[in-house]
Amino acid sequence: MSEPIQDPASGLRYVAAGTTENPKHILVMLHGAGADYSEMEQAAPFFAKRLPDTLILLPDAPYSFADLLPPEEVEELKKSLPAGADINRMRSWFGAAETKGIDADDEEDMGMAAAVKVQETVHTLHDLIDAQLQKFHLKDGDLALYGFSQGGVLALATGVDRYEQTGAVVCHSGYTVDPVYPFSRPQTLLIVGAQELDEDEPMQEKHENTKSTLEDLDVPFREYIAPGIGCGMNEKTAEIATRFIRSELGIPEPAAAVALAAAKPFAPKPPAF
Repeated sequence: MSEPIQDPASGLRYVAAGTTENPKHILVMLHGAGADYSEMEQAAPFFAKRLPDTLILLPDAPYSFADLLPPEEVEELKKSLPAGADINRMRSWFGAAETKGIDADDEEDMGMAAAVKVQETVHTLHDLIDAQLQKFHLKDGDLALYGFSQGGVLALATGVDRYEQTGAVVCHSGYTVDPVYPFSRPQTLLIVGAQELDEDEPMQEKHENTKSTLEDLDVPFREYIAPGIGCGMNEKTAEIATRFIRSELGIPEPAAAVALAAAKPFAPKPPAF
């Protein structure tokens, strides 16, 4: 596992993979809640082989569960973790919403409180992205965002919040947090596990709401329902994501396509805290 470096522009820690010198494209990969950058570090080699000349940035979410949860819940969580696990490596992209004076049953006000925290992190991520684009003399059209679960929420929110249109956005098992006021409308791919769309699953309603929101905002999107899985990644979902990014950013098919077919399968595992 690589050691993250601190970005002075945003304050975020990140690891760089793929093409780190003179890249032609940038892919930002955003991990899910309860994980850290190492979740995406496992997937990065698969993406890098299929996205030539692409710098892959793996930022760490800014908040640890230890900072967000009440002390008693932190202690209970520690008891449930494997020996030697570090709760500080269980991260969240969003801080705790300010709900003082808000009726917990008022969905609109609670949603606004959550949206405020989403936007705070969106602006932080903008700073990291802007610095990297400027460093390598690239434009937003050379940028792709991929987010998994809570990272998918951030990828969607960041993509539509950029003034210049991002080249591609992949939201994997994520969703929109309303209200959304888009500055741009990037080409977007929604990936969701078929099991997440079962009738009793919370993601089923969130996914339908996300599609409705994007349609209402004229954000162009495609959908891939991954058979046989819930909230998870596998080789097929990663292949679909990289194919979409190549298409939207104009990245040619890797020359070693035959070798890629025989390469070691991508089999992500939960982060080893």
